[in-house]
Amino acid sequence: ARDELPDVVLLDVMMPGLDGWGVAEALLEGGETSSIPIIFLTARAEFRDRARGLDIGGVDYITKPFNPVELAPLVRNLLARLEHDDLDELRREKLTELRALMAET
Repeated sequence: ARDELPDVVLLDVMMPGLDGWGVAEALLEGGETSSIPIIFLTARAEFRDRARGLDIGGVDYITKPFNPVELAPLVRNLLARLEHDDLDELRREKLTELRALMAET
């Protein structure tokens, strides 16, 4: 991501030899890469994992298995929205959704 800046990063949390949390933190603290939206795609479906992904700064958290056909429109909608909205605003909205879920449990 540092050599060629992508429009969005799809990131697994569990990768061989890597920790997706650490990769996300490094990207979000990395100057040029800090404005790249991160969508976590992972088998880790626990609430605390979702919370951690959003707390780190991810804009969405999708659990496996997921339908790849549904992923493309999600990414397109995210990119279209980011043309009009601030990335930080999108992150705040996701955290608000998460807090609402926490209040329900």
